[in-house]
Amino acid sequence: MGDYSVQTMITPHLVKAFGLAARVQGQERYYVLLLSDSNLIKLVKRLDGEIVLAEQPFPWKFGKPYRLRRDIDGRQIQAWLDGILLFSVVDPACSLSCVDIELVCGEGQFGIDAVTVVPNSSVLLFERAIARRKVTSNTLS
Repeated sequence: MGDYSVQTMITPHLVKAFGLAARVQGQERYYVLLLSDSNLIKLVKRLDGEIVLAEQPFPWKFGKPYRLRRDIDGRQIQAWLDGILLFSVVDPACSLSCVDIELVCGEGQFGIDAVTVVPNSSVLLFERAIARRKVTSNTLS
């Protein structure tokens, strides 16, 4: 399963909705953190229709950059905005499992900064533990 963290900075310019999608399997199969023209920020699952997993009011502004981040670990999906955890949900029917990402633009245009994709924190902690073990093993021999 694709367990990772993805983030980017998005600056909306004359756009109705924008966001960052993860576990993308085509145009209609993904999870997206979406800022909409109805002043909502939503975590949405697209698979045979649209399922809103979480949402809250958020009056975003044109020309203001927003850092969007998505952490995915198995069925656990977290959505961050400007370093603040907004949503943490478990999708019991987690049927999307790839690592593909997508920037979503609902009519209009936006600017982006670099897109960063890294293994999730549990994978990083595991890799650090292995690296420490190797250093310790090499030091003892």
